[in-house]
Amino acid sequence: MIVDSFTVAGGCQNRPIQLGIDQLRSAMDKNGVDLAMTFSLRAIQAEALLGNEYLYALAKEDPRILPVAVVDPHNFQYLDSVIESAVANKAVALAFHMTALPCPLNSILFRRSLKRAAATNKPLIFVDNVAGRLTQLAEMTRDLGCKKVLLAGASYHHGAEMLALLEEFGHIYVETSWQVSPGIVGLLAGAAGSDRILFGSMAPMRPMRPALNMVAEAELSDSQKTDILARNALRFLGREEHAARVADEAPQLMGMPQVPAIDVHCHFRVTPQVPSTCLGGAAIQKELERFNIESAIVSASVAYKDDMNLGNEEMLQGIKTFEHMLGSIVVNPHHLEDSIKWLDVAASDRRIAHVTINPGTTYEQYSSPAWLRLFAEVAARDLAVFWNTGGQDLARRNAHATVSGHLWKLRGAPPDKVDLFKRVDELFPDMPIILGHGYGQEGLQLAKTCKSIYLDLCSTYPEQNVYRRAIDEVGAHRVVFGTDLEMISPAFVLGSVWEADLDEREQRMILRENACDILKLPRQARR
Repeated sequence: MIVDSFTVAGGCQNRPIQLGIDQLRSAMDKNGVDLAMTFSLRAIQAEALLGNEYLYALAKEDPRILPVAVVDPHNFQYLDSVIESAVANKAVALAFHMTALPCPLNSILFRRSLKRAAATNKPLIFVDNVAGRLTQLAEMTRDLGCKKVLLAGASYHHGAEMLALLEEFGHIYVETSWQVSPGIVGLLAGAAGSDRILFGSMAPMRPMRPALNMVAEAELSDSQKTDILARNALRFLGREEHAARVADEAPQLMGMPQVPAIDVHCHFRVTPQVPSTCLGGAAIQKELERFNIESAIVSASVAYKDDMNLGNEEMLQGIKTFEHMLGSIVVNPHHLEDSIKWLDVAASDRRIAHVTINPGTTYEQYSSPAWLRLFAEVAARDLAVFWNTGGQDLARRNAHATVSGHLWKLRGAPPDKVDLFKRVDELFPDMPIILGHGYGQEGLQLAKTCKSIYLDLCSTYPEQNVYRRAIDEVGAHRVVFGTDLEMISPAFVLGSVWEADLDEREQRMILRENACDILKLPRQARR
């Protein structure tokens, strides 16, 4: 049995995807999910009272949907009506969506809303992604005598805070939708025992399988995994008798490559502040072996975060030590002379598979001629580029959402960056450029129109069916496989690959053959 503790149903206006109840049911059927604790997107994005009522109607039609009532502290005039309706309609929990509906914790609106919600004795859920505020919520709910509080939608960047909260506050529970680092589910269970960790996915906004894989790959017993996948959610909701009837069942990790994969996107020591069981070359190699990844192309994060020369030297030493690794030289338009020296190294060393550029640490304007000078030097040496993109599509988010956080996190690129790639493609069409994380809508358009552009679609917040959409729109020959180890577990990325239902040809191309062709690597797998 599987219970998903964090799903949504409603509309979507900023992407050409559907997120309604039909999409949620389809995801549940495909992934074997029996029950889903569900938020109404209408309640979050438009109006809580009517949005919750819509969800209650859905739940009456389908007992697999467990309605979670959204409480909006700003809508104080209807606060009592929202809470009374939640009780009358047997909402399984009351939720404060602190990212989409932010309200200062010291506001009388929030404090009154929290006090009235706590008085119902229903479990409380806080969707929040602000460091420090998670701790404040734990303290406030403890002081109100709340017995069960679930922190949902918290990023892997706050993993350390959640570990500490689980250790210190016995009423705090954590769901797993955004926990992506290797071994994190086991680490969370170790902090609290496995009884306060709940599986969650944020489906159908995000695919279910990545988060499911993270539970399946955890080094926990079958009983502990069953707790996380089902029994903990049932107990959280006060359904102890139902939980007691759930038998231990070992989930199988889906999406393992049937051909030895090539991972084009790895880093040494990329985010040591994120709790993980993978830090350093030996741990990376272990992960590669676990997930049938023959080779990983690794750069050193020190090279783009601090010292390019020192980091590249560390990378060269690392790939000498670990047989499953190829290297990537980091270059920077601000340091063209040193970059040229490293490009010469890359051109002469068969273990260097591509060149990494990290624009997020250069802050160079994309209209600057420095970029074209650097790309010209790369093209002159017949090398491929891995462009390690930034994260969110800030161009489509208003200023308030950018500062305060929002429900949506999307990949994309602003017009000046798109123009740069179009110009580079005109000048150097035979120089392959892999866009790490894919750049969302803009990446798809670039891959359609530019000979040089390829897409690595790994992501900590994958969009719905991202691989299938890319294959259908630009062709399987434009997509390569990357994980972003050390930061992201291969299990998480392979969950998104699994969702695409690749046929045998597509699997060979995406997991291995495209990288071999682009990077001039041997097609024959090592034995």
